[in-house]
Amino acid sequence: MDFFFGAAARDSEEGDQVIDPAQLKYLWTQKLTNTTAGACSSYLGARLLGMGFKYVSDSGLVQSSEFLRHQKQVLIPFAKKALEHLLVQGFVVYGVTPRYKTRGNLASPYVCTSDHFTAKNSHASNGGETLSVTHKGSNKKLYCFVLDSPTSDGTLTSRLALVSKQISYLDELEKTDIQAYSIRARPPVLTKAKTDTSFDSRDVISGSVPGFRAQEEEDNMGVRNQITAAQFKQQQQLIRTLNDRQINTSSGFWTNDRDPSQMSRKLESETIDYVPKFIPLPNDSEVAKFDLPEEKKDLVHVQKYIKGQICMGMGVPEHFISPSGTGAGFGEKSMRLSNEYMRMSISPIKEAINLLMIHIYEVCFGTEDNVSHDVECYFPSTQNPEMILELYKSNLLTKKTLARTFGPIYDLDSEDMFGSDF
Repeated sequence: MDFFFGAAARDSEEGDQVIDPAQLKYLWTQKLTNTTAGACSSYLGARLLGMGFKYVSDSGLVQSSEFLRHQKQVLIPFAKKALEHLLVQGFVVYGVTPRYKTRGNLASPYVCTSDHFTAKNSHASNGGETLSVTHKGSNKKLYCFVLDSPTSDGTLTSRLALVSKQISYLDELEKTDIQAYSIRARPPVLTKAKTDTSFDSRDVISGSVPGFRAQEEEDNMGVRNQITAAQFKQQQQLIRTLNDRQINTSSGFWTNDRDPSQMSRKLESETIDYVPKFIPLPNDSEVAKFDLPEEKKDLVHVQKYIKGQICMGMGVPEHFISPSGTGAGFGEKSMRLSNEYMRMSISPIKEAINLLMIHIYEVCFGTEDNVSHDVECYFPSTQNPEMILELYKSNLLTKKTLARTFGPIYDLDSEDMFGSDF
């Protein structure tokens, strides 16, 4: 065992670790093909950005109609795509189109897919790790926002990556089970030779196999096979004739004078489709024993178990994405606990999207001399109006707090809610 390394080994250990594009592609394939992972991703997106988001200025500035339109058409779709990338990859790579290249004269961010960038996990001087990205084939400037940092060897740690092995295991089980059912539905017929028709025991004793004898045996076998096939064809024709004419095959019936050769030739062509297709076995062959594969008896239980594991890894309670509804079979206490768990699960994602969109605002609409740092993101979908109303009815909240909560959700001003005297 080597306890000392050379310069080359040390450089490779401290060098950059490229994130494998195949790993990214595989995670996106699982997100698109696995129903549970896709449902969890959609639920998190709807829970956080179902009603979009709003920029709120700490100084009380009002947004213009042009900016609100740009936010609805460009920024909110960008935030939804970025959230999807954070859940699948753990990071999002994006760029900004300058204002002079856009139709609305406002800078527009865009999400960069894995086919257009190269990501490297670099070792920082302070002992940590940073993720750097470069555009493939051009010198376009790209930005990278990281929610879940990859490990030192380039392994992704996103929410989907945590349950990727369970999804792969279930996929292999289902593929194997489908193959087993396919074979059991149409089992193959395997044959084996009874004796060797090329030579006999005398040739084995003498140590030589005469070529003429082997050729003769092969020709005889071909003739015997032709005879067998002809006999089988006659049997098929007889079966068709008996079925079409509904002829009684009992011994007493055949005492009458009947000639099967005079029966109609037309019936033979009409009934050829439903006559079973049999292949006669070659001479000196017999059917070999074949053990049919067994299907997995507990596949349904494995599917339910892995579905729970995926929901747990994605941070979504299982009954929230069940077809029976979010409240089916659950009491009020259980629903409250599930909602609290959901708030804790979505809190880091909400904070990440908040920081990302603030950075987008600074890059797209700020300047180097006067960068606007007084904006925050407001997510109406994450609010709980019922709880706010209950607190207000209990005189625990003021009208100003109520207006600040419900105003951005329904696009209302305080005057709309309480009048001009408020």
